[in-house]
Amino acid sequence: MKAIIQSRYGDETTLKLSDVKCPSIKKPTDINVAIKYVNMTAGDMHINTMDIGGPMRLMMKLIFGWKRPRKSIRGITGSGVVIETGAAVKKVKPGDYVTFIQSLNAGALADAMIINEKRTIQQVSKVILEAATTLPFGYLSAMHFINAETIKPGMKVLILGASGSVGSAALDIAVQFGASVTAVLRAKNFDKISTLNPHATMDYQSDAFNTPSKMYDVVFDAVNKYSKKTAQSWLKPGGAYMTIKKATREDPMKLNQLIEWLEAGKIQPLIEHVYPKNEYQKAHRHLYQGHKVGNILIQWDPT
Repeated sequence: MKAIIQSRYGDETTLKLSDVKCPSIKKPTDINVAIKYVNMTAGDMHINTMDIGGPMRLMMKLIFGWKRPRKSIRGITGSGVVIETGAAVKKVKPGDYVTFIQSLNAGALADAMIINEKRTIQQVSKVILEAATTLPFGYLSAMHFINAETIKPGMKVLILGASGSVGSAALDIAVQFGASVTAVLRAKNFDKISTLNPHATMDYQSDAFNTPSKMYDVVFDAVNKYSKKTAQSWLKPGGAYMTIKKATREDPMKLNQLIEWLEAGKIQPLIEHVYPKNEYQKAHRHLYQGHKVGNILIQWDPT
């Protein structure tokens, strides 16, 4: 079968479409999935390029591989159709469509991959498969912070970095919970996020952004570029500051909630571009440049 492998850390030129051995069921809880779409995420970028400095870089290399990715087939989140299941699998059956994430194991950029039922994998309908590919990374990460416990109707929420996969998801979810959301991003991308219905948009390079007002109940830094001190200048007394810098969990229950919302049309993931499989380097270059809006996908195999 075909897969994208990486022999060393670096830019998109370190990736190569190659022939590899087909995966097989080894455990009773294994699921063999034929890949349809792969989401190109910030997680992929950080692991593939090792663009993180300081102690975190050392930790990342200890986890993912010292000189090269320990898992040579890249891609941490995607969607597809179940080919085969182990004898003990109860969640899905052959022919079911699924979306999934497995950050530590990767392997999504391939004709097929094995995912254990105990990992974060959920069934979806074929009609929403493309959009559902965005849920396990951006939306699931955002929902760790922006949820029914932290956001109440009428709250004023400021999202820093609202054009990325996590930021746009946080905007979408916060509006779903009835918040009044101000989205901070590049002015040229205002129109691209308008479908997510922010109450207001703000250019991060504008005078308005550099003259903060203590009017927000929640400030969420979706890009890990703003300090707590910066956030405090926007917050009401007693307001909450949240940052994507804190670890999140791959929660199957929350993913299922997001799938239900997507099925019902309550959320509308933002997809900037879908690349065909043979443009995998172009897709990664788009990701690594750091200016994508919402999500970019690789369509691995037509549905």
